[in-house]
Amino acid sequence: MEDSEKNKRDRLFSHSYLCRRRHKVARIAEQNWKFCSRFLRRKAPAEWRSAMKEKLKQILARFVFSLYHKKILKNRISVNSIEETIEHLVKSEDSLVRFGDGEIKLIAGKEIPFQKPDPALAGRLKDILQTEEAGLSVALPDIFEDVSAYVEKSQSFWMEHLLFHRREYNRYCCVRVYENAFFSRPYIMYRDKTESAELFRRMKQIWENQKIVFVEGDISHNGVDVDLFENAASIERIICPSSQAWERYTEILDACRQLPKDRLMLVSLGAAGKVLTVDLHRLGYRVIDVGSLDMEYGWFCEGAAEKCRVIKHEIHTREENEEAGYFDYLDQILTTIH
Repeated sequence: MEDSEKNKRDRLFSHSYLCRRRHKVARIAEQNWKFCSRFLRRKAPAEWRSAMKEKLKQILARFVFSLYHKKILKNRISVNSIEETIEHLVKSEDSLVRFGDGEIKLIAGKEIPFQKPDPALAGRLKDILQTEEAGLSVALPDIFEDVSAYVEKSQSFWMEHLLFHRREYNRYCCVRVYENAFFSRPYIMYRDKTESAELFRRMKQIWENQKIVFVEGDISHNGVDVDLFENAASIERIICPSSQAWERYTEILDACRQLPKDRLMLVSLGAAGKVLTVDLHRLGYRVIDVGSLDMEYGWFCEGAAEKCRVIKHEIHTREENEEAGYFDYLDQILTTIH
């Protein structure tokens, strides 16, 4: 009986079987991962079900991605290079809003760290993906046909992300060229890091001699302990909740609109920051969604080989900031929204 069950499993997962069925399995998996879960519940022994499910997911993700990479399936989303996006920001006065995996998951109704799903937020994010208004650039991850420039862990992450969410991109993105959301992440995920220094150098020209205002979470500390923004004419800050900022969105927007229009607004506020970028742009500000740029630059300065702890992100209260010696940071705060 045991031999019979073993032979059955061997036939089920044999190379020839998978080859014969790969197109159908890939198509079903891309449309609905529940199929794979039910399939494994019926066929796989409990002791290795979880491991097999994870392995199958990785195989399917790589296989489906290869169909787009080899142009067997057509990708219609184009993304500029990081260099092109930085040049665009240096040479124009455009605002820019970035989308990452978290915003796409919210559109799909899923919860992400620091932001629970909300229909109104998801609706705004869908609209932003499709906007083509003058002076506002929308940026997407550069992941749709080739991820070979990234380290192995990042390759796997983005291929799996597309396995489950390519449908959202295809449904809500326009047929156009998007800017590159990875302009703010030009170091840690790349195999070849030799261009990072030049990319950061060029990026600093965006805010050179500008009066900048960070709209950031209460633990972000953009520009603290690094020289990334030292060439700005001045730095001010509006401090917002790091978690569930969307629930305080009206207050955040009201605080920002009190400022003069000559300020360059640099937003680092998760999914709520995407909506804020667009709304402030429409009010006449230049706004750039910088995301985790400061953290990325910190890793670059340290020569980090992989993501690592950022001590300043563990500092919350005024007392903790004073103890860390962050007096300039505290002086730059215009208002704090709790």
